[in-house]
Amino acid sequence: MHIADFSVRNSFFVNLLMGAIIFIGLLLAFSLPLELFPSVKLEMVTVTTSFPGSSAEDVENLVSVPIEQQIKNISGVKIVKSVSSEGFSRITAEVYPGEDTRRVAWDIDSRINLIADDLPEDAEEPVTKEEESSYPLVGVSVSGDMPRGILYSSARRLRDEIALLDGIDSVTSVGLPDPAIWVYLDYPKMVQFEVGIEEISDAINAKNLDIPGANFTRNSADFLLRTEGKIRSVEDLLDIPVARSIEGKHVLLRDVATVALGEQRENLRSRINGRPAITFWVEKQKNIDILDAVNRVEQLTEKYKNKLPEDMEVTLAFDRSHWVESRLRTMLKSGGLGFVLVIILLTLFLDRKAAFIAALGIPVSFLGAAILMKMTGTTLNVLSMFGLIMMLGMVVDDAIIVVENVQRYISRGMEPMRAAVVGTREVAWPVVATVLTNIAAFTPLLLATGLIGQFLSVIPKVAIFALSFSLFEALVIMPSHCADWLPANGTTRSPRGNAPLLRVRGLYLRGLLFALRNRYAVIGCFTVIFAVSVFIFVRIPNVMFYLHDIEEIMVRVENPPSSSLEHTTASVAQVEEAVRDSVPTHVLKNTLSMVGLDMSDPDNMFSMGDHVATVLIEYEDYSARKENALELSEIAESRARGTVTGAKQVDFLMTIGPPTGKPVDVKISGDEIPVLMEIASRTREFLSSQPGVSAATSNLVYGKPEARIEIDERKAGVFGIDKWSVAREIKALGDGLTVAKTRVGEEEAEINLRYGRGESGVFSVKSHQIPTPLGSRVPIGTIAEITDSKTPLEIRREKLQRTVTVTAEVDSKTTTSREVNANLSRHLGSLLENYPGYSFRFAGEEEQYTQAISDIKKASLIAVLLIYLILASILRSGFQPLIIMSVLPFCVTGVIVAILLRGEPMTLPAIIGMVALLGIVVNDSLLLMNFINRRAKKMPSKAVAIIFSARYRFRPIVLTTLTTFSGLFSLMFAYKGQAGILAPMAASLGFGLVFSTFIILYLVPCLYLALDDIGKRLRYFTRPRILGLGGRDSLQIN
Repeated sequence: MHIADFSVRNSFFVNLLMGAIIFIGLLLAFSLPLELFPSVKLEMVTVTTSFPGSSAEDVENLVSVPIEQQIKNISGVKIVKSVSSEGFSRITAEVYPGEDTRRVAWDIDSRINLIADDLPEDAEEPVTKEEESSYPLVGVSVSGDMPRGILYSSARRLRDEIALLDGIDSVTSVGLPDPAIWVYLDYPKMVQFEVGIEEISDAINAKNLDIPGANFTRNSADFLLRTEGKIRSVEDLLDIPVARSIEGKHVLLRDVATVALGEQRENLRSRINGRPAITFWVEKQKNIDILDAVNRVEQLTEKYKNKLPEDMEVTLAFDRSHWVESRLRTMLKSGGLGFVLVIILLTLFLDRKAAFIAALGIPVSFLGAAILMKMTGTTLNVLSMFGLIMMLGMVVDDAIIVVENVQRYISRGMEPMRAAVVGTREVAWPVVATVLTNIAAFTPLLLATGLIGQFLSVIPKVAIFALSFSLFEALVIMPSHCADWLPANGTTRSPRGNAPLLRVRGLYLRGLLFALRNRYAVIGCFTVIFAVSVFIFVRIPNVMFYLHDIEEIMVRVENPPSSSLEHTTASVAQVEEAVRDSVPTHVLKNTLSMVGLDMSDPDNMFSMGDHVATVLIEYEDYSARKENALELSEIAESRARGTVTGAKQVDFLMTIGPPTGKPVDVKISGDEIPVLMEIASRTREFLSSQPGVSAATSNLVYGKPEARIEIDERKAGVFGIDKWSVAREIKALGDGLTVAKTRVGEEEAEINLRYGRGESGVFSVKSHQIPTPLGSRVPIGTIAEITDSKTPLEIRREKLQRTVTVTAEVDSKTTTSREVNANLSRHLGSLLENYPGYSFRFAGEEEQYTQAISDIKKASLIAVLLIYLILASILRSGFQPLIIMSVLPFCVTGVIVAILLRGEPMTLPAIIGMVALLGIVVNDSLLLMNFINRRAKKMPSKAVAIIFSARYRFRPIVLTTLTTFSGLFSLMFAYKGQAGILAPMAASLGFGLVFSTFIILYLVPCLYLALDDIGKRLRYFTRPRILGLGGRDSLQIN
């Protein structure tokens, strides 16, 4: 029994099945979590280690290098990178795609444990973490003109309440220093009582220690006796005995020091709309609806505002939920427009009942896809919505083929029930093949690797889901509906679109007859068109993504390394003022600044330093303004660069769209830091000379001027002093020595020792006397030499070599990153000939683009092979699939037209659209070829079979093309937001399909007949000229 027979005979069950799909789909669709972007696996493991008070070089040699050596050969690790900065090491292990990242993280942790005893004593335990992509869903800023203590305590309460909300994963604060207890040491009194830092440190730690107790039994009951010694207050600290005097009395800490409750040194500041603030970045848990999560935060902050002083303000900025709502609203409008256009076309060319039957494929396909999305954990985001809307016209194609063929049999007088079976059975395998070829084109795109590959894979995934249910609906559900709902012949009026379509068909058939008579000339003309298309295609500039307008932009501010936090804050204030002067108030929504934090770092996610800052600019939604924010940003950048004093660089950087690296990102590797700096400097000079290139930056720079202390270990040994004792003493002379941790309320607080309350200079360090084990004191200058020095702020390594990264921005209106990187590659190739042992490689956007193009090439080859296998199986021929697939190269022509109409370079989404087009354009060719094969057995010649097949298949071919084009039309000319980034994919599909259809209608018949000619010659068989194609024959076309 054919599946169509089953459908017609079991209409109640079929309708029940359809109802179940719709009901379950609706239920699950409304429960799909909403997100701006899909979550992607970063495929990397990080190891972070704190080593307080150490220079970048010490961190590199004592922490980063030993850990690198341990993890470099772990199975699954692709590449090891490290960043060593003052007091901190961050090592990143990139994992091969498909490897179990959790297993790799466990292996790394195990290897590090083997060398834990070899790491410096003062280094904290390394923390291994499996990284995942995350997007802050909102920034909450607390600002006000009031004492710091009140502002800090109010901000901490709000932070803690936000963290307790359902669905909130983490709350990261900027500008809120951790509480600290400062012990200010009185050096003269320490000398008087013969007390040193070591004694004070040991005493505090002894007091601050909870010692596990023992189990005892009393009165037949077990109990635990525990020795508790945690420091709970400032008084607890002051009363700690640190030594005994000559008279034998306890010397308490209060005798040699004062204690104050305060904060850690301020190393980060935040500003909101020009006012000092404390900012919290809130992240949600995975698979939690972003609208629900932000709504909870908004409700909490509204309640909290009532508890705040009048001059304190809470501002929500960079609210991703508004962006999600806006994007989904835009997508729904596009989807609604596409749906209406598809329905109009169906009702124009099919009668109302047939149009309704075909249109049922849309809800069944989409709600079925929703079921599979829920089962696979796919969220509803900009990319999945785009993929579904892109399928609007495609999911009715197979329905149109089936219902149109059933109607053809009904028009011949066959009963609807019988026509439903016969009509469906006749096109069943071609319909299966058309859907499978579509799926075959999308499936290889799922295999794309890297961050961009994972990011964009959502589109083919939801497309495959929708196409699968579309095929199910066309072959299982539709025959029943056709049998039950389509009227018998003669009982309905002809659709109003039929008359003009018949006239167009007449013109087409006359043109086809002419083309068949001159088939070799036609084939030659199409070959020339293809050659010209390729000529134009290779000359179109290539970029990864192209932006027409933006909703936010990031500004990177870099001052000289010697700059203080105050100086950098002043530079940031000038940038904010330049933005306010350049952008109208109804366009500018928020400016959120973070001083001491560089969020533009391509390798390290972020980097810190008093001399760097990030300013985030948020614009109003596209629908609320007419001005182009991208153009306004360019004006603001020009003004900021002319007015900000003291800044080395002020760079406006794009942040919208999928996560990509810098347009120019080159890594230069070698051994010597001075040589790397020289190469980096010459590379920046070259980039700065290139048109359209700006913000050329190197991440290898020297830090603040410093005094380097070199301990003479021989002299120190005479006095019984080791270098760690000297280092701790110097730390206490400077910004403080951390000796213990305790809790102040609910907060963890460090206990820091520091001499006096003022700043210490090099002279005071040299003259400062350090106690010896024998009870005497010796000046540090006696056992150590202090010299002026400068060291790098950070030392980066990749593949066990020191590496410097040079990045730059590219103005896509002037040039492209591909062109700039090609010029840079030639320049560096020549430059590094003078530096043996030094090499370079591209990363960032260039690396990702190259990887993506490589994946797309593989996907194209796989898609073409799968399509060929499907066609060969259906047609049972090895040559005919080649005729059908001959239209594939001509997709380029339609893609070129799409790109030229949009007025932008060739982008990655456009190329992906061209790959997806491979499976779509062969569908109409397959249907035409299938009918030609059937007619060839009954007609007097192949030419007559072609004409009659073209006559019968013209309407479904045109109708499926128009519905697919209509479904894509609303997306083709989107220019704003994420839809604007992805729109070239829809444009490639739409215009590529239109041009390919024109080619199908003429080129495929000509190639079919030409192949038949070749076959005859190969068989040494000659026959008279084909009826109707030579001389004056009687073939008529109606």
